[in-house]
Amino acid sequence: MLVRIDAEVCLNEITKQSVRELDCLGPFGQENPRPQFVATRVQLAEPPRTMGEGGRHISLVFQQHNTKIRAIAFGKGEWASQMEEDGGPFSISFAPGINRFRGFENVQLQLKDWVSEKSKAPVTS
Repeated sequence: MLVRIDAEVCLNEITKQSVRELDCLGPFGQENPRPQFVATRVQLAEPPRTMGEGGRHISLVFQQHNTKIRAIAFGKGEWASQMEEDGGPFSISFAPGINRFRGFENVQLQLKDWVSEKSKAPVTS
């Protein structure tokens, strides 16, 4: 699978302010896709957790240096065991967003794909 990447970033650059600025580039759709980024040398800060019916989705917390950030991958529950077994570090591709839940706003990544930096072999989804 080919993944379009717009820029390489460090996780500490993905803030509420930077996500809001990116949102000004919208509306997003087929003719104007949401920006996609890659971050390298990223570790799991917590074990991956499956969620949703049948564990179809995965919730993660990534860490790069002193920055931790939540991520979600829809329809990719099988990645949980693969990522936990590998242990990282990883290169991850994602679209950043803001999760609004119960009156709180937090930056959250929508994980698109990942590669183990141990093997540099892309994941087959």
